[in-house]
Amino acid sequence: MRREWEVGEGERRGRGSREGRGIGRRKPQAAVTPRWRQDAEIEGHKEVKEEQTELLPPSGPSGHEGIKEGGSLAEIIAVAVRAEYQDWRPPPLARLNDREHAKLNELYMASRSLADPVDQHADLDFLGQSSEPNLISVINLTDLAIKRIIKMAKQIFAFSKLCQEDQVSLLKGGCTELMILRSVINFDSEQKGWQIPGSSTGRLLSMDVLKEATSLGVNLYEEHQRFVSSFEQWWRQDENIMLLLSAICLFTPDRANVTHGEIIKAEQDGYFYLLRRYLETQLPSCQATEVYLQLIGKLLELHRLNDSHIKLFMEVNPGQIEPLLIEMFDLRHK
Repeated sequence: MRREWEVGEGERRGRGSREGRGIGRRKPQAAVTPRWRQDAEIEGHKEVKEEQTELLPPSGPSGHEGIKEGGSLAEIIAVAVRAEYQDWRPPPLARLNDREHAKLNELYMASRSLADPVDQHADLDFLGQSSEPNLISVINLTDLAIKRIIKMAKQIFAFSKLCQEDQVSLLKGGCTELMILRSVINFDSEQKGWQIPGSSTGRLLSMDVLKEATSLGVNLYEEHQRFVSSFEQWWRQDENIMLLLSAICLFTPDRANVTHGEIIKAEQDGYFYLLRRYLETQLPSCQATEVYLQLIGKLLELHRLNDSHIKLFMEVNPGQIEPLLIEMFDLRHK
């Protein structure tokens, strides 16, 4: 037997070329997979296929068609989402509890004072001024509106429990805002005016009368028209919404000369909450939140419009208006 170094050069080259070509090398055997592993893999493939099949809604009466073979991931996800939500039903609307119902009903009963018949003498005096009411006669008509607002407020238990000083402060600061909100309810968008409250003749008060305020340096007509028109029709027609906004305005804690602001703020917060809860009984949750925020925005606009109305009262001659208005707006100190 020859050793490696005894092999000739030619023989070594021949052996190297055969090894390079794989000649004489032993062929590797295929790996043998155990039977139990093959069964497991088959079952796994079946489960994956079944899961994919579940994502595809069956074609037929339902109107859905399955994804074609080789469909994109986006198509698979879209079909899965449809399959998940096709039988979805919106949750039922919220319901007010007994305490919330009672609080809302208290507002409604108190508001009946706003619909009381107009005193006949006041009605005749108003109608006798001219065929078309002028700005001063309209301002004096607010004397009646303020009396009604006072009567309404005193029928609200939380208001009646306040000290007299705070009651006066809230009424002085809030009566104009409450009158503006009432004008939103009674506004006739087609005729651009308001029905004179309790008038036996059914006369309409045109918004054009506010144009006279321009001569006093107050651009009230356009501002008031813009505010009234910005309310959705169904907001104006839902008396509960308008009453809750009125209660929020009445219990405004930052009015001048208020002494128990925290108590008033607690009452106002209760009406904010009740407004939100009431909307949730009328609309789905997301829509209720959206409308709630819009209504809160209207209150901010109301504060600005109120400033313009107060400015108008400050510009008129105290000798031309009713004593109650002089007292409410402190016009004797002009």
